[in-house]
Amino acid sequence: MDDWIQQLEAKRDACYSTVVVVETNDDRRSQEYLTYLIDEKKKEVLVWDTFEGLTKRREGSCDSIDVGMLDGEITYIENYITEKSRDAKAQMNRTVVIKNVLAASDLPMKALNTWAMDNGLIGQANTLVLFTPDRGLVNSKVLDKCIFISPPYSTPVERLTLLGIVLQESEGKGIITERLKVNEDAMVEATGGLNLCQTEAVFWETMYDFAINQREEFGTDVISRAKADIINKNPSLKIRKDLTFGFERVGGYEPLKQYIIENIVQPLKSPGRAKDLGMELPRGIILFGPGGTGKTIFAKSLAKEVGMPFATLSPENFMTSFVGESEKQLRDIIRLLEEMAPVVVLIDEIDRLGGRGDGGESDGGTSKRLFSQFLEWFGDEARKTFVIGATNAPYMDAAFRREGRFDCIVPMLSPDKEARKAILNVHLNVVRKVRHSIDDLSIDAIASITEGWKGNMLEELVKRAVRLAFTQGDDTVTNEHLSDAYKDYRINKDALNKDEEKYIKIAQDMCNSKKFLESLLGEADEGNGRMKAIREAKK
Repeated sequence: MDDWIQQLEAKRDACYSTVVVVETNDDRRSQEYLTYLIDEKKKEVLVWDTFEGLTKRREGSCDSIDVGMLDGEITYIENYITEKSRDAKAQMNRTVVIKNVLAASDLPMKALNTWAMDNGLIGQANTLVLFTPDRGLVNSKVLDKCIFISPPYSTPVERLTLLGIVLQESEGKGIITERLKVNEDAMVEATGGLNLCQTEAVFWETMYDFAINQREEFGTDVISRAKADIINKNPSLKIRKDLTFGFERVGGYEPLKQYIIENIVQPLKSPGRAKDLGMELPRGIILFGPGGTGKTIFAKSLAKEVGMPFATLSPENFMTSFVGESEKQLRDIIRLLEEMAPVVVLIDEIDRLGGRGDGGESDGGTSKRLFSQFLEWFGDEARKTFVIGATNAPYMDAAFRREGRFDCIVPMLSPDKEARKAILNVHLNVVRKVRHSIDDLSIDAIASITEGWKGNMLEELVKRAVRLAFTQGDDTVTNEHLSDAYKDYRINKDALNKDEEKYIKIAQDMCNSKKFLESLLGEADEGNGRMKAIREAKK
C-alpha cells in the first residue's frame, strides 16, 4: 500500500469525516487507489468520472450506469451511499470515487457539505473520495469538514520502479537491444518534481532518443530538456537549461565571489561537514544594486557552482482576474519547487511582491495573500529550495529582510576598475570568443575611463566594437575599433555617478556583513575609497 493511501485509510478509520479530498494532477493516483480497493480489498466501487459518467467496478467487471446528466448522477450517488438494506453488512463500507473534477460546477457542493459530517455515513464507514487538481474548487467551509490528502508528485522509489519497467519494456519492444549500464540514481534524481505520468513519458523519450541517436550510454541531458519543456508551460516558472558557465563568467566582483563561495557554495557542496558542525545550510540571499550589474548572470553562475538546477520565478505573472487563482498558482509553484529540490530559484524584482500594507479593495486582497504566502514559504524551516531575490529597490518590506528568511543581503555595485577589466576580457574571450588583437594596455585604458559603467554597458561596448570591425570589412577587432566604439557611445556620466553614490549609501545601510562590506568598498572606513573615485570622476 502506498504511503498516501495508508494515510488516507488511517484518517478515515479515525471517523473524522466521510468525504476525502485528494489534491493531485496525476491520473495515476486515482488509478492506484482504485486498484488498491478493487484488487487488494476486493471491494465494489462506484466511480463517477465527470467525463465518462457513472460506472460500478469490481474485480473483473466494470458496468456503466445510465442515469442521465448531473442531477441524475448525484441522486444515484446519494442513494448508493445512504441506501438502507436488510443486510447490515451490505450497506456498510461502501466507497464512491469522483475523478476528473476540473471545475467547481462539476461538484455537488451542498451534497458534499451534508455527507461530510453525516453521523450515519461515518458510522457505516461509507466513504466518498474526490480527486481534484485544485483544492480551491471545493468551497472552503466544505473543505474544512473533509479529510484532505495531498500525495507527492512522485517519490524516488516510485520513479526507480517506473525506470525499471520502462527499461524492461524497451528491451521487449526492441528499442534497446540489451540491458545497458544505467546510472539509475542520476535518472531518478533528474526527474524530481515530475508526477508519475510525466516521469514515464520522460523515461520513454530518453529511450527513443538513445535508440535514434545511437548513444553509447544513457545520460540525463534528454531528461533535463524534457522536464524543462513540461515545467515551462507555466508562464510564471521557467527552468533554465543554459547553465554553461560558473563564476568564471562573472568578470571581477572578486570580494563578492569570495564571500559567496565561503558562505554559500562551500556549505552547499559539503552538507555532511556542515551538519557535523551543527551548521544550518544556507537557504537564500538577496542581491541588490543598480540595473545592469549582472545579478541574473551571477545567480545562474551560483547555481552552476553548487551543481543545482536553476529556475526563474516571475511574480508579475501571478495576478489573474479569477478569485483564488493567483494563490493557487503560487501554491502549485512552491510545491513543485520543493518536489524538485535541491534547486536554485531566482525571483527577479522581488520588491514587486509588495508588502503587508499593499493591495486592498482594488485586487480583493490578493496582493496581501500572495505576500503572506511568500513570507510563509521563505520562513518555513523545512524549505529545501535555495532562493535568490534580486532587486534594484532594496528598501522592501522589512519582513523580507528578517533573519531566517535570507542568509545575507548582498550589494552588487557598479564594477570597479579591476572588475571592468575582467568584464571586458570575459566578453572578448569567454562568452563570445571574439577574434581580436586588443592588448591589455588598451583594455586597461578603457577600464580607467569607464568609472560607473555597469556590466551590461561594457558588454554593449564590446558588441559595438565587433560591429564596427564588421562594417569596416575587417577580420579582426582591434584597439582602434574598441576606442572608436567608446567615443561613439553616449553615456550620462552625472546620472551614473549619482546612481553609484546612492547605492553605496544603501549598501552601508543594508549589508549585514561588516567584513564583506569593507572588502567590497575598498577601505576599512566603509566606502571612502569608492566615494573618492566618484568625486574625482565628477571633476
